[in-house]
Amino acid sequence: MNDSGAENSKDVLIMVVDDQPDIRKLIEFFLKKTGYTRITVVENGRQALDAAARQLPDIVLMDIMMPVMDGLAACAAFKKDPGLAGVPVILVSALDDISDKEAAYGAGADDFLAKPLDMIALAARCRAVLQGRNLNDRNRHITGSRSIRENLFNYRHLYERLLTHLEHCSRGGLPFSMIYADIDYMKMLNTTCNALTGDRVIRQVRQLFYDKVENLGAVINSSSDKLIVLLPGVDEKRALPLADDLLQQVRAISLPVEFEPELAIKSIPGGPGGVTGVSLSLGIVSWEKAEGAPAEKLLELAEKALCTAKNEGRNRRVRCRFLNHPENGGTH
Repeated sequence: MNDSGAENSKDVLIMVVDDQPDIRKLIEFFLKKTGYTRITVVENGRQALDAAARQLPDIVLMDIMMPVMDGLAACAAFKKDPGLAGVPVILVSALDDISDKEAAYGAGADDFLAKPLDMIALAARCRAVLQGRNLNDRNRHITGSRSIRENLFNYRHLYERLLTHLEHCSRGGLPFSMIYADIDYMKMLNTTCNALTGDRVIRQVRQLFYDKVENLGAVINSSSDKLIVLLPGVDEKRALPLADDLLQQVRAISLPVEFEPELAIKSIPGGPGGVTGVSLSLGIVSWEKAEGAPAEKLLELAEKALCTAKNEGRNRRVRCRFLNHPENGGTH
């Protein structure tokens, strides 16, 4: 998921639901041409519900007539599910009479489009629906972590996503994990090189996180060098290898720049001159069962773990497990 409440098209996750492969490919192609690069495709309503519970898309484009579970039934299921009710759904149909539109809106659809699709209209409807959701987010009063706010996250968007995932995990008795990531030495990199180099590094790290996390959970960007990964249904045994993989893959991002030797030795892994690598500090918190898990506590623990990783020298991960044991404070 994106950090800006779906305002940046490159970070918006769109789910396309259609049983016809050619239609899926056509919609995906056009959306990418208009700037939406994060697209997931499924074949029917049942797959859409299952995938949405894991990935929590920013918007769903769904055909009405499909096998297994049609679009009307799936849309109604989205709106009845407390964790998915806030996800906008645009229903698409080859039929375009009044009764079809009434059925779509009766199922809770946020909008309706008729086939054959006008792709320009489709993109415009997506923007309008997303902007409407952002307005609702801004009008929702939520208090939260000062540190998270200062690190330039859209706190309302982050908190909404976190609560939704916790609700799903709580109902299913599932674990939950979170990774709070900070790209090391970005201020030094921007000073020693330039802001363009720093921006390129941030884009590469974000794309790596998207690729690694896409089928497991959601990536929440900040407008700076930090990211938060929400992992519903993922316990510590799965979260730690993922974190190790992220650390290793980010180290492979090279920087062909020349640093002043003393700055490079003190601040950047790899030493002076030549190719210098990028690194991360990661704070990880895992909850064995998400039932009753307070979102604020998870954020607080993730922040503490990240601060510990940075204080211990960066380029590492630090975990904090929440055991739901009130007698020992619940953490260690």
